[in-house]
Amino acid sequence: MRLLLACLPLIGCVSSTPVMSPSGGRAWHIECPRDQSACMDEAAEKCPRGYEVIDRGTVNSGYVATSPYTQRSTYVPVQRGTLTVECARAKRAAAD
Repeated sequence: MRLLLACLPLIGCVSSTPVMSPSGGRAWHIECPRDQSACMDEAAEKCPRGYEVIDRGTVNSGYVATSPYTQRSTYVPVQRGTLTVECARAKRAAAD
């Protein structure tokens, strides 16, 4: 039961994984609960100089929850948004 309670908050969390962009720069693959706004907040935190959206989508999954009172299992669908962004590179000063 404790394991189940420890895992439930993860369903609503934002997670980000560093990846390489098609241009060879640093990018982030971000998964967030339900909508893209949490993904965009995470992208802004990971890329403080700005970012370009490479890909966005939706991942449908779920988990089985069992009631401790009735012992009945129920499938709970979970929909998560995904966003892959490439961080903007620092602008170099023009040569004088």
